[in-house]
Amino acid sequence: MISALLVALLAAGAKPAAAESTVTLPLQELLPLLDKKEDAKPKPPVGAVVTAAQLKGRLAAGALIVDAHFEIAVLAEGEWVKVPLLPLGPEVTITSRAKSDGATVAVLGGVLTLVTNKSGPCAVDVGVAVLARQAGPRREAALAVAGGGPQTPLHLEVDPAFELLEPRTSDAAVDLLPRGNRWTVIWRAQGRKAVAHKPAQRPPLEPAIARATATWVTTLEGKLELRVRYALQLDREQPIEIQLPEGQRLQRVALNGRPIAAEPEKGLLKLAVAPLDVGVAESMLEVVTLQELGVFHLSGELRLSLPRISWPIGEVVAGAHLPSVFEYRREGGSLEQLPVEEGEAGAKSALPGRKLSFRQYRVAASAPTLELSYSVDIEKSYFR
Repeated sequence: MISALLVALLAAGAKPAAAESTVTLPLQELLPLLDKKEDAKPKPPVGAVVTAAQLKGRLAAGALIVDAHFEIAVLAEGEWVKVPLLPLGPEVTITSRAKSDGATVAVLGGVLTLVTNKSGPCAVDVGVAVLARQAGPRREAALAVAGGGPQTPLHLEVDPAFELLEPRTSDAAVDLLPRGNRWTVIWRAQGRKAVAHKPAQRPPLEPAIARATATWVTTLEGKLELRVRYALQLDREQPIEIQLPEGQRLQRVALNGRPIAAEPEKGLLKLAVAPLDVGVAESMLEVVTLQELGVFHLSGELRLSLPRISWPIGEVVAGAHLPSVFEYRREGGSLEQLPVEEGEAGAKSALPGRKLSFRQYRVAASAPTLELSYSVDIEKSYFR
């Protein structure tokens, strides 16, 4: 009765086209038909496959350095799959950690392997070094990918320091085709040519005088002694010329404290000066002259001058020690008088007489001069 009723319910919505459209089934056979779900999707033939690979290599002294890029398509849905990529071993080591988006990369059984349970595309980047077998200057290295991988060329960059023997080429880069899943590279270091390396030479230092320090000392009898110290800047032996002022006689010349023989011709003194020591760009030249000014009167004029020198001078500082019985006034010349407090800022001098200080900057191819007038200092006179 139950079987007949179910058959009637199933057939109620449509009119049978023929007598064969009506069938009677036992309940035990009908229930599985009602609960049966749609058939599942067919499984892919493989869980994952390497769709592309890029290999870039370069030569080193004892190894082949390779950067590898793999693209994998994971077909299985919700199932764990393993994709072998690179066999590793004593001659093949990882130099940069393998990276992948959406998958795990690990070494399984000596093979770099991608492991995932997510379908879809993913990529793996890894750097490896292949240790070369050496025979004298000859080097040989071989790299393999896991079986079933794509037969892609190895793009090899050749440094000029190496000569590629297999494949033999003189190009800076070559695409090496595999044999099976294996790439073999043979190379050797280029013979080094002896190159005479000239030591780096700095440009020559232009000779100059950083500072000239002059001292005039006079007596009432009219004798004038001039001492000038030149702080030289030079990095090798250089010629220098000194033109003595008219009326001055050379007393002595010293270089770095050592007297040197020198004789001026018509007042022109030609010398060869050198640095104080090796690697030092300094030297000190001292010139001492004597001049007869004549007897001092109750009033008069003094014309003082320094030698003209062939090198430029950055600064000239001069001190004049004159008889203290006179008053002095600067009348002209290139040397400017310094205030008393500035002139006495340095070390005190033991020289006699009244000291006046002067200065001039940037002297080139000229002789610094000074013109003074003098008269009796009435304040210090016994006659009032």
